Amino acid sequence: MALPIFYREAEKIRQEREFKKADRDAWLNGRYMYEAFCCAAPLLRAFAKKGTTALPYPDKPYNMKDTKENMSDIDSEEKKQQAIENERLKMQLYLERFISVNKDKGKNKN
Repeated sequence: MALPIFYREAEKIRQEREFKKADRDAWLNGRYMYEAFCCAAPLLRAFAKKGTTALPYPDKPYNMKDTKENMSDIDSEEKKQQAIENERLKMQLYLERFISVNKDKGKNKN
């Protein structure tokens, strides 16, 4: 009696694996297409100079064997660096705005 329940659960797990694999394959295909377009981009410009050549396409496929731990370490480090850069840029914009608004306030008016 319980056998159909287990078969249904096994089929559900199999379908989820297939969908994840299909999503990963579609993402990887999109990544390769993006790389190909980026390499050909110099040739696609309307006013490209004569002699313009495409950038070289990568020789090897992407390394997809990176573990999740390595990827999360890279992501977290990149996010930290990006957050630091964002804060620096915010402060720079704030200070530039502050200086431009207050530059006339310090002058003596006679």
